[in-house]
Amino acid sequence: MLSKTTNPKTMELETLQKQARDAFNTLGFPTKRHENWLYWTPDNEQKALERKFYEPSDSIKENDVILIKNGSLRSKPNNNNLTVSNDTHDYQNENLSFNLDSSSLSYLNTSECSEVITIRCRGIINEPLQIRLESDHTKDNSTVNTKVNLIVEEHSSITATFYHQQLGGAFNLTNTSFELVCKDNANVNISHVFKDNKSKAFFHSIIHMHEKSNCNHISYVTNSLLTRHDTNVTFYKEEASLNLKGINLLTGEEQFYNHLTINHKSKNCFCKQHFKTILDDKSISEFSGLVYVAKGSHEVDSQQMNQILLFSDSARALSRPQLKIDADDVQCAHGSTIGQLNPEEIHYIKSRGLTESEAKALLTYGFAEEIIEEIQDSHLKEALAQDIKETVRKIKS
Repeated sequence: MLSKTTNPKTMELETLQKQARDAFNTLGFPTKRHENWLYWTPDNEQKALERKFYEPSDSIKENDVILIKNGSLRSKPNNNNLTVSNDTHDYQNENLSFNLDSSSLSYLNTSECSEVITIRCRGIINEPLQIRLESDHTKDNSTVNTKVNLIVEEHSSITATFYHQQLGGAFNLTNTSFELVCKDNANVNISHVFKDNKSKAFFHSIIHMHEKSNCNHISYVTNSLLTRHDTNVTFYKEEASLNLKGINLLTGEEQFYNHLTINHKSKNCFCKQHFKTILDDKSISEFSGLVYVAKGSHEVDSQQMNQILLFSDSARALSRPQLKIDADDVQCAHGSTIGQLNPEEIHYIKSRGLTESEAKALLTYGFAEEIIEEIQDSHLKEALAQDIKETVRKIKS
């Protein structure tokens, strides 16, 4: 029996945190001995990761967005089909994972988060929803841990954009966990925008696909110091469909590491991965994607493609698409392309009156446009299209 002074909500979160802390203590910080961390490890950032820091700020009231600042819920919109809270009872009985075995830093996120924020959609939400995740660092060697769940109920529909903004510098870190549950017949359009992130960002995305659910998940990374995404998707029931796509623009010495695992545990499901990255200067990108089709998961259609466009001999692109198939009667394919712009196409466009730089900018935008056109939020699509056009104009040949 609980004493009168015991808060059940606090106790449940503390139990979850202790389990995560014990797991992290067993796993330890990633090193190059772990295959998923071969090309970059956070050895020099351990001091920041070991420290929990939340910068207090004044209350912010905005009715049209969900604002999460320094890991805490600050504001939420008024919508009858949407509930937003930091009560642990709002995510119980959902069979959430909370952590990713591919990254021990996800356990550190669970261990050190101040609260678990749950967004639940019941019904049809017609207008695109904005969720802002802000990390406002004012001291070096500080970390913000944010944990967000999005649960979309049966026959419900939502379009949402998560804006990730990290203020601070190279000695600051954000460690964010996002878990999405698409229940039976749910229709979900999600965009994650990582733009102008001045601190290093770790992002863990866990997606659960149930019967006849449909999800479009798009990410956009640009002007980010160092970003790492670890994504884990599980198909539990038949006729679920997921489009998992992203566009990344890296210049200078920016780095982006993208790791994905797609688990097909049910037959007759569809998944398409398509990522495009533009690299200039001394930037680095890594793509490591595994598609796993479990025994008995027949009639699965799972496609994986990673495409790299290089503008510099000093840039580095690493690509590791992988398939592991334990079922018959499936359609699975993976591929990767790394190259530069086609000189013949540049020459053709120049013959139409454009300069060489204009021709290259046009072709580069055309490379990215295929992903941008998949975004359902028209205002976001227009803004990102303009951002890409401005960025590619600055890329030198």
